Amino acid sequence: NAGLYIYDEANQSVRNISLNKSGSRNYTIKDIYCTKKTGHTYISLDGGGLILLDATFNIIQNYQNNEDDVTTISSNAVYAIFNDRFNRIWVTTFGGGINVMSEIAQPFTNFSHKINNENSLSNNAAKAIAEDNEGNLWFGTRKGISKLNTNTNQWSHYNQDNKSAGFTEDNILAITKSENEIFIGSYGGGLMRKSIINN
Repeated sequence: NAGLYIYDEANQSVRNISLNKSGSRNYTIKDIYCTKKTGHTYISLDGGGLILLDATFNIIQNYQNNEDDVTTISSNAVYAIFNDRFNRIWVTTFGGGINVMSEIAQPFTNFSHKINNENSLSNNAAKAIAEDNEGNLWFGTRKGISKLNTNTNQWSHYNQDNKSAGFTEDNILAITKSENEIFIGSYGGGLMRKSIINN
């Protein structure tokens, strides 16, 4: 919880970057994503929101939730960061669902669970993201996996209630894609594998 450390390979030196301008508290880093085009770095913090750094690792912006502004990030407990094929930045949050924004523009758009609505995220505690070859996005939540068809905005869900999914645990911590399947890391249920062909 001591901030970010940058290793300079050329000088063989380590630099500590404070991620809190006020200096009052450092939050646990959950994910780091470096953009190729701008050299900017996004850092997700568990409780501290989403940090944007410039190419020299100075803080440009700290995106935090404002309950009175629906265009802000939906929760300060930010976990996974993902850059899709359209250069959009997606972030998962614990309790606030999923947020997406353009790399070059705000505001955030939120996707969250809607009560008694199957065409929504299955659970607002989301921790993982993967993209398949068709551009569909797979989100790991505390209630299995929710897949978003980005062309139709339709949701599909895979969990222990869906016997054909073959899940041993619904609390999903990690997802990674490999060819025509995804590997799924869970809390207490081990590693699972799922075909993404025709799913």
